[in-house]
Amino acid sequence: MENLNTPEINGLQEEDSGAIMTKRYRERKTSAKSDMPNILIEYTRERLMDDGTKQVVLLVYFAKQRSRFQTGVVIAPIDWDEDKGIVRKSHKEAAKLNLMVKNKMAKLTELFVRYTLQNTPLTHDRLREDYEKPEYVFDFIDFMERAIEERKGVVTESTIRQHTGILSKLKVYSPRLLSNKMTEEFFEGYSRYLKVTLKNEMNTRHGNFKTIRSYIQIAIRKGLLKESPMAKNPVKQLGGKRIFLSDVELRQMIELYRAGTLSDSRQNVLRWFLFSCFTGLRLSDLKRITFDDIAGDLLILIPYKSRNNSAKTVKIPLNDMAKQMIQDEGEFHVDNIIFNCISDQKMRKYIKLIVGELDINKVICKSCEYRRN
Repeated sequence: MENLNTPEINGLQEEDSGAIMTKRYRERKTSAKSDMPNILIEYTRERLMDDGTKQVVLLVYFAKQRSRFQTGVVIAPIDWDEDKGIVRKSHKEAAKLNLMVKNKMAKLTELFVRYTLQNTPLTHDRLREDYEKPEYVFDFIDFMERAIEERKGVVTESTIRQHTGILSKLKVYSPRLLSNKMTEEFFEGYSRYLKVTLKNEMNTRHGNFKTIRSYIQIAIRKGLLKESPMAKNPVKQLGGKRIFLSDVELRQMIELYRAGTLSDSRQNVLRWFLFSCFTGLRLSDLKRITFDDIAGDLLILIPYKSRNNSAKTVKIPLNDMAKQMIQDEGEFHVDNIIFNCISDQKMRKYIKLIVGELDINKVICKSCEYRRN
């Protein structure tokens, strides 16, 4: 019985075992009835060029037809190992050239798999067209800029401003971010930059990466990326704790409003804030409600942020103080909108200053400033 446990077999290198498999592939006959692709490496039968070299090509057989694909590898016959189907080790760039052939085979295999998963008919013309497409590389900074612009009118203005700010930080760190450079290592480095250089808190960093990931998903949907280079958010989110105003603190703010000692700007902001306290409105709703939304003692609206999900109409009772706030807003109203609000950022800034004047030792932010217990 033949001994297969020989040093020659045991000492096979990965390159040699792959070459033997390639040889077996070449020797195997393709069934005329089979539509399954069969990839073969061919060199010997190729035409000898004027400089004495030949090309290494890939032959693909399916549907009773053959297609020929270039690999970019051109060598002299002396450098080709026909038995193993590889560039001989004696060639100074053997490893590089064999890897080129291997990668081209992998590209064809990937195309076969993609067609199968997408239920796309496999034809020789389609395969050649996709094979010859260069690997698509694009500038993610430029893409995100254009994507943000496209979303104007679809998402809120505050969301556009927030995403623009996140993009600005990314652009400072990497003015040109090519898609093939977007790796886990890149985003780990960017996370350190946000933490160490910009002193961003954990939830801020988490929010930055959450937004960037959303635009990566847009790139995937547009076919620019096959998969996300950021498998998960590199920064965990800390659970937030909602802070409420007490009845005493709310009365302090009402008394300050009634006193009328604040500047016009702060008095307006305090009015809007108190109206939100009495109605539970978000800023996005406060800035949009019109007199048409009022029916008697009720404010009736579909919350802006949930309009695309539930589109549920809510009815909010208006107490006497809330009605007084509407009356105090004055007679000038643009497009029948009740409150002539300033930007979210400025409103939050003024609210923090007002709270400081009252010695209320609470951090008022957009996630908690419109609620009270």
